[in-house]
Amino acid sequence: MQKINTFWFGLLCGLVIPPITLLAIFIFFTKTMTFNEFLAILKSWDLATNIYIWTIIPVFFLFSFFYYKKLDNASKGIVLPTMIYTILLVIMNM
Repeated sequence: MQKINTFWFGLLCGLVIPPITLLAIFIFFTKTMTFNEFLAILKSWDLATNIYIWTIIPVFFLFSFFYYKKLDNASKGIVLPTMIYTILLVIMNM
């Protein structure tokens, strides 16, 4: 557990998990579209913000795991990219 209790591991998890979740949503919900078509449809149907919020939710579960396992440095690392993603979502909705 000490190997993952680093700020950089938490930062990496916070940066990588939302795009992976978006890719998982794309694969699960589409069969014939390209990724760009998928994003265009989300934008045209005003669903992009909702999907992007769903991509951040797994990060909160990982943060909770780090918190309960007392992996404080990893918890600190995961907060920074989560805040950046959240601020970007707020800016997108202005």
